[in-house]
Amino acid sequence: EHYHPLLRALGVPFEDHGWMDRSRYIDSLGCRKVALAVFISESVCYGAADAAALGVPPVCSPVVAANLGLPAEFEVKEIDDPPSIARVIRGLTANAEAYEWACEKARRCVDETAAVNNAHFRAVVTTIG
Repeated sequence: EHYHPLLRALGVPFEDHGWMDRSRYIDSLGCRKVALAVFISESVCYGAADAAALGVPPVCSPVVAANLGLPAEFEVKEIDDPPSIARVIRGLTANAEAYEWACEKARRCVDETAAVNNAHFRAVVTTIG
């Protein structure tokens, strides 16, 4: 609700869904074409990871993309530049083939990152005993 006045003043259309429980959030996220996860302060974005796991391509800031193992096509280098964000979105959704690649690549990258992280976690827990 704190952003509502700013968005209205800028003429940005939006829908506020309020706080969603996990099930409703995942259902809503799964219906999106892309997920926007361009942040200055995030290094791991659970929203981007959730989207990728669902096969929804996340459009990410460089650190988020790197931490999820996503290639450059998902990355917005100039995170404070709306045209740069739009270029990445257009690239991922340019046509059916590009979009299908992006959906599958997002899912595969987050699965591979999870497998590596889980292996590291198992090694730590095993070492601690």
